[in-house]
Amino acid sequence: ILEDHPGSCVFVTTDQEQFLQEMEHRYGERMIHSNALRSENAINVFLDKKDPRNYQKGEDAVVDMLLLSRCDYLFKPHSALSETSVYFNPKLHANSKEMQYPVSGDDC
Repeated sequence: ILEDHPGSCVFVTTDQEQFLQEMEHRYGERMIHSNALRSENAINVFLDKKDPRNYQKGEDAVVDMLLLSRCDYLFKPHSALSETSVYFNPKLHANSKEMQYPVSGDDC
């Protein structure tokens, strides 16, 4: 898709710093992202009860969801956040692709 749209950008939302770095390496200057909280280890920052920034966690999730809804095309995992973004932009019903990969041990 990117080859057909040379002026386009890739907006990435993730809760993992490692994944964000991988996408930056892959897409370079074409990639944009918000400054949301991200985990730098195996502990999901949104599930980490030791991290007291609950308001910021919620705000970051809502902002990313609304920004996703403004995209022209959406590649997304099976998640409530990305699915909700589709409902804010009816064009995404036809312009989104769910990209879910089996987790080790799944029979999918």
